[in-house]
Order: sequence, then structure tokens, then C-alpha cells
Amino acid sequence: MKKTSIILLLILICFCGCNNTSNDHKDIKQITIDSDFIKDEFVKYLESKICDDGSFEYITNLDGSKELDDYNLLRHSLSYVSLLSAYKNDDLPSKKETIEKGIDFLIPSIIYKNEEEAFLMIYKDNEITLGSTSLAIVLMCDYQNKYDDDRYFEYAKKLSNGILSMQRLEGRFNHVFNSNFTFKEKERIIYYEGEAVLALCKIYDLTKDERYINAARKAIDYYILSGYEAYGDHWQEYAVNEYSKYVEENYILEYGLKNANTVLENISKSSEVYNTNLETLNNGLEILAKYKYSGDSIITREKLENAINNAKNDIINTYLSAKEKNKIEGFFAQKGYKSVRIDDIAHYILALCQ
Repeated sequence: MKKTSIILLLILICFCGCNNTSNDHKDIKQITIDSDFIKDEFVKYLESKICDDGSFEYITNLDGSKELDDYNLLRHSLSYVSLLSAYKNDDLPSKKETIEKGIDFLIPSIIYKNEEEAFLMIYKDNEITLGSTSLAIVLMCDYQNKYDDDRYFEYAKKLSNGILSMQRLEGRFNHVFNSNFTFKEKERIIYYEGEAVLALCKIYDLTKDERYINAARKAIDYYILSGYEAYGDHWQEYAVNEYSKYVEENYILEYGLKNANTVLENISKSSEVYNTNLETLNNGLEILAKYKYSGDSIITREKLENAINNAKNDIINTYLSAKEKNKIEGFFAQKGYKSVRIDDIAHYILALCQ
């Protein structure tokens, strides 16, 4: 795939002396604006929002109004997962320390049901959520894979055992428990399901414990039977792509392609391409590469690549427009919002890192 790239020419005219004469000096500087350049801008922004204790300043309101108290541990872990993705080829000790600070912030929120099962406790709501626990696992596993450092491994394994205990007989998960580990809510938000499967696949990669990959398969089978591809959910796509790294089953790959196709259909009905759509399409392209054709594919490589290029062009053009108006922070805001949120930035980074 050709790399999406736009050349921005910035002409800086510097006048020398106090008079406008034939000795006027012109300095022309050429800067390449592409998706990697913009990804780096997102990373710098996210890094700038890290507080001394490892938490983030969650939101920047573009109208100058007061920050909303909507910070949670799911968004915390997601943001550090995105930074880890951006640090893929960066081995600076300072970057590793940044991620460790973020994970260490989570540790006091881990509570234990017994010696083998743990959960991430949301103290302000006095509850345990599947999503927060799942993304904490993803963060810890990605850290270990990146740095070959197992200091968080036992936490990740016990949190994963906690997720196993949240799985229902039919395959899907209970989403919320009370602080005393009793059931609270069957379903809160669809995204928790894909996040849980992704976490189980990540811990399976480190442990090779069949309980985790079997639970992941059981969940995906439930999503297929229940028609979850209609959601076009980016976390479902991450989950299928991760699962297929360890077990390639064509019917599961086909489910991932159907999920990606839902996003393509949604894009065809709207002029806007959101960051999570780009994540889904990127994962869909990887899934398609593993899919074994038995006839016509649900989706073609050309169609996916064109949609990915269009999405990247959309991001680049929006950046250039914002730069021209000197409103770069406004560009960082998800379309339709008047604020910049760290989870939106995190999804942009993940989308552009693939």
C-alpha cells in the first residue's frame, strides 16, 4: 500500500534591514505532512497530559470551560496502550518509565476475591467493570511483550482469572460487579465484550493456558450466533485479529470481515470517517490476509485499502485546515465535540500505528 502523504510548503519570508530593497531574503522550508507526522503530534499531546502520579488530565474544553470529571481507569489504560503502540520502535528508558508510571497508578485499584482471582476496582463508583479490568490486562501484557519484563505478569494473570469468572454459560460476559463481587449489571456497553476477548488472547500469548483461548473462542462463537457483526465494533475486530494470531478458523475470520464490512457500509452513508473506523479497517485488512477463500470474499483488499487511504487523507486534510487556522487543539477533538479527550487521542494513535 502506498503511504499516504501530502507535502505542505511553508514559505517563510524574512525581510532584512529597515528598507524594502532588492536584497530581500527568502527562506523556503519544505515539511512533509503524513500520517506518521500527525501520529507523532498526537503522541506529544497525550504525553503532555500525563500528571506526576501517572494519571492523565482527561479533557481540554476548547471553549475554556471547566474540565468534566469523566476520567476512569478504562480510559487510563487505553491511553497507555496507545503510547506503547507508538513506542514500538523506541527503546528509550524514559519511554519505558512513562508506561511503568501508568501501570503503577492502577495497582492500588486491584482487589482480590481469592488467591487466584483479581479485578480492577472503580472506587468512585464502588464497582468492578469488565472493560476496565480487560484493558488493564492488555496494557500489562503489551508492556511485557515490548520490554521483556514480567514485573506485572502475576497481576495480569489474576485479573484474567477474574474475567473468566465473569463469563456466562452462553459465552458472553457479565459487565459489572459490586465491590463485594456480587452481580450488578449484565450489560453496560457493547465494547466491553471485545475488550475482554482481546485481554484473554493477550494473556494466552504469555501463558499458553488453554482456559483463556477457549474462553475467547466461546465468546466469539456467541457473538457470531447473535449477529454482533451488525455493530461494526472496533474492539470486536481487535479481538478477532488477536485470536487469529494463535488459532486460524475461517468462520471466525469471516465474522471479522463481516464486522469490517459493516463499517465500510456506514462510511459509504456518511462523509465523516472516525478514528475507530480506521482501527476496524486496519484490523480487517490483517484478517483478510489470513482468510482462506472458498468463493467470493465478503470484502476485497482493494476496497479496504481505498477506505484506509481515504480515512488517513481525511485526518491529514483536517490537520492542515486546523493548522492554517491556528487551531491545532481543535483538530485533536473528535468530530462533533467541543473538547479534546484523551481516549479520542488514544484511538487516533492506535489507528495510525497499524
